[in-house]
Amino acid sequence: MAGDLLEEFHSGRSAAWYWRQTLTAIAAGLFRHVVSHVGVLLFAALWSILAPSWFVFAYGVENNSGFLGQMWQMNFPWSTLCVLIVTLAVDLTFIWAGMALFLIPYQATTKRLSVRRIRRSLWLSVVAYIAASAGIFGLLSFLPPTHGIDQRTLTPLNAVVDTRLWAMAIRWPSFLTLVCALWNAPQPLDAGRKRIVA
Repeated sequence: MAGDLLEEFHSGRSAAWYWRQTLTAIAAGLFRHVVSHVGVLLFAALWSILAPSWFVFAYGVENNSGFLGQMWQMNFPWSTLCVLIVTLAVDLTFIWAGMALFLIPYQATTKRLSVRRIRRSLWLSVVAYIAASAGIFGLLSFLPPTHGIDQRTLTPLNAVVDTRLWAMAIRWPSFLTLVCALWNAPQPLDAGRKRIVA
């Protein structure tokens, strides 16, 4: 297609026509690519709805066990570093559970998963989650403060339907991370002849 566009351009078409055709082709290709991954987008949206519920559950377990309190008693910077690592591990557990829930049925039906792609998706999920969380919470720092979360009345069940800013701030990093991690994890149905790569 690039050759055809260049040939038309050299035969007298205007630069505006050339760029209009090029941008139309890019938009059409992008639309086809997104449509071919609609399952990933839908799954990521549905799974990320549960993210506030996981947050409330995990936060309750951490508070009741006194684990975070013990870490805060450590000297700085170890206290902050340990809390960040535990928080990241808890959040990534939710992401990885979603990835497994998406990829296990895919593997069972198609037998087309690549171990290399799964490994790359796991590493990508770590980087994407850190970047998405930092971006979302960085944006939230520019907004006026909202009322706090009442831990006594908030349960995992009612956190699922919560649409306040804190719940959306937890959902967006989960959604973006799942989309990034799952986008290329499954092989397209017309790609690759190997079934499972060790």
